[in-house]
Amino acid sequence: TSIINNGIASIPWVIPMVGQSVELEILVEPQWGQSVIYEVDSKIEFGYDQVNPQLISMNIDQYDHFTANPSTALEFSISDNPILPTQANILLWNSWVNDFNQNNQIEASELTRYPLQLPDDLTSPVGVYAFNLDTSYAPDGGYVRGWLDVADSAGNGMLDSGNLSQPLFNILIGSDGSPNLGHSDLSWEYGSLPWLHPGENITLTIPVYDKNGITDINNIELDLSINQPDSSSIFWNKDTGLCTSSTIYIQINDCRIVGDSDSGLFINTGNFEIDFQFIWGFDPDANVIRTPKVTLTDINYQSTTLELPELNWQYSGEMTINKNTLQYITSANDESTTGSWVKAEEDIFVSGSLTWAKSQRQVTQNLDLVFTLGSSQASVEYRDGLFNGTIKSPNEVGNYPIDISLNNAPNGATIVEPYSPLLWFIVDKKPPSIKSIDYPLPAQIIEEKDWDSFEILMTLEEDNFLDSNSLNLRWEIHPSGFGFVSSSVANGTGKIEILGAMPYGDSITGVFPIDIDGVVAEELRTEALELRIWISGSDMAGNSFGSVSNEVFNPFAVWQLEQQLPDYLLSKPSIIYSGELIIGKSVDLSVIIDNVGESDGDAELRVERVESNGARTIIHNQEIKVNSGESGVFSHRWTPDRD
Repeated sequence: TSIINNGIASIPWVIPMVGQSVELEILVEPQWGQSVIYEVDSKIEFGYDQVNPQLISMNIDQYDHFTANPSTALEFSISDNPILPTQANILLWNSWVNDFNQNNQIEASELTRYPLQLPDDLTSPVGVYAFNLDTSYAPDGGYVRGWLDVADSAGNGMLDSGNLSQPLFNILIGSDGSPNLGHSDLSWEYGSLPWLHPGENITLTIPVYDKNGITDINNIELDLSINQPDSSSIFWNKDTGLCTSSTIYIQINDCRIVGDSDSGLFINTGNFEIDFQFIWGFDPDANVIRTPKVTLTDINYQSTTLELPELNWQYSGEMTINKNTLQYITSANDESTTGSWVKAEEDIFVSGSLTWAKSQRQVTQNLDLVFTLGSSQASVEYRDGLFNGTIKSPNEVGNYPIDISLNNAPNGATIVEPYSPLLWFIVDKKPPSIKSIDYPLPAQIIEEKDWDSFEILMTLEEDNFLDSNSLNLRWEIHPSGFGFVSSSVANGTGKIEILGAMPYGDSITGVFPIDIDGVVAEELRTEALELRIWISGSDMAGNSFGSVSNEVFNPFAVWQLEQQLPDYLLSKPSIIYSGELIIGKSVDLSVIIDNVGESDGDAELRVERVESNGARTIIHNQEIKVNSGESGVFSHRWTPDRD
């Protein structure tokens, strides 16, 4: 370049992309032949530096506190390679000096920049950069906020050194004090003196206080049971932000310190919140009332230890079956809440949930259960607060209670037996039977006069218990003589009533009424009709009547219904003549025909002449319509035509 501005020559230059170093040489060529004297080296080798400086540690916390002092050394350990940075500044904001607009917020125009004291040896991997902070004029409660602006000679800036929105450090100026409990009430989420159980998600909130802000609290130890020899402590550390447990039987899910409000930088009050679980194997002694103790320690190792009797608690791993959720399904009658009859080797489906015996809260962790019914056993999973499984009933007749127990029970886990069995199952292998139909009798014609009060009576047999709700009778009325393919003219179904409320024994009387008179139309009563019935039912175990078919072609019984037919009587027949019969002399014949039957009809009257030798000759044939209960009159005049 030949452009020189105020003695400064600027030459744009792009650093090469390859290699580990570059040699840079400056040459000055006078235009008029003068000589050049270099007071510095004109050729220098530069090394490449792509490593950012890194803040290793500092002697203050992100939230710290000091008493007012004219000189408080702030030290920052910084590493870099190949040499330590030489551009190192600290930016400070003092609440009692720099808050010009009194809004308690940092603004860029309010910042003050100071150089940091550099380490003596810049070639060391790590160096300590220092600054003496003067807080002698700070009022009690004033605070300092600040961060670093550090870059090496290659222009690499130090990361994570803080900024306007997130300062690197916040220092409260004031007298020190020990941390303590806050003023909020101490209580478990399950109330006073609660029962706690393994596998439950438990949240405990402990109010905390520190004069210099809860950020001054550095360690918290919560011993859940100081009156027991077993270790049951939970430790929290501010630097890690994590909780650990002194025993494998306490599982920490989460823990945190939460301030009561976000209105100030140094919040004095807040809560220590812990989410944890007890794991199976924790001391299962349910007779002990346990008392917690908390120890709070700040960053200056000042501590406070307090017993917490208001957080006394008890522990139990005893479970019980929740009878309100216990259900079962069988092929038989399962309406009873205490159990049912079942067939031999039948699948019984049982479902329900577990509750903690002491608190009646639902058990939510996964477990393995065993169903036991007589000699039968079945493994069942308890998942998501429910169990459901199937077990076969025993093959032998008898009464069997079901037992639900733990399979490979965790240490300290028990299922408390109820005062009475959970469910009873009675195995019944013999089906019920229909001994007889007592009315109508076989081949009996059901007379029309009985149609309006007709009842079928039967005798049933069952050793244990009939299921009254399952006893059904289906009936149909069909035209007679057309086989089973005919359509019914009337049909119905209903429950058979057990007389005497005795649904067991070898002589159980059942009755079923049918209003035949109300379902058979008047115009159908002159036809030949028959009543067919089908009977179905079972005992309480689901054993059905073995000999009863429900097929349309196989009714249990068939009876004929009385048919309405006309019935004729001849009354007052007369022959009116005088003297002997004479050829060519007329004879008046007459007769009254009475229909004493149940149906109207047409009567055909035939008059015959009977010879002395027995020969017969029809002399008249006439059809007469006679309604039921009425009479018809026949009259005819006959004239003999020979001797």
